[in-house]
Amino acid sequence: MSMTNKSSTATARIRSKNQITLPQDVCNVLGVSEGEYLAFSTVVETKSVKVEAGTILVRPMRLTSAWSEEEWKRREAEADEDIKHGRLTGPYKTPKQALRALDRSVASRKKHKGD
Repeated sequence: MSMTNKSSTATARIRSKNQITLPQDVCNVLGVSEGEYLAFSTVVETKSVKVEAGTILVRPMRLTSAWSEEEWKRREAEADEDIKHGRLTGPYKTPKQALRALDRSVASRKKHKGD
């Protein structure tokens, strides 16, 4: 089995607010497109790879839930119970109204836990 290594160098200028535009060939190699996220890591040295100071590695980043699968299932079951028992609010006309209701709900839960 033979492997072919291809490498290229591309540049991008940092614009206002530290924004850059990735060259299309870099996007193609990374397999990313508009709306996706990238994680940026600075590396000086690892056990298997030595990188010159000042080098920045860029890799595609996939967003995942902060919860484990078990936690996700537990919270989903809790939401199902809330729906089943009519513990719902809304609909809201604006996001601001929804956030206010959420703040009141959190405050109420904290108050009841303290009783």
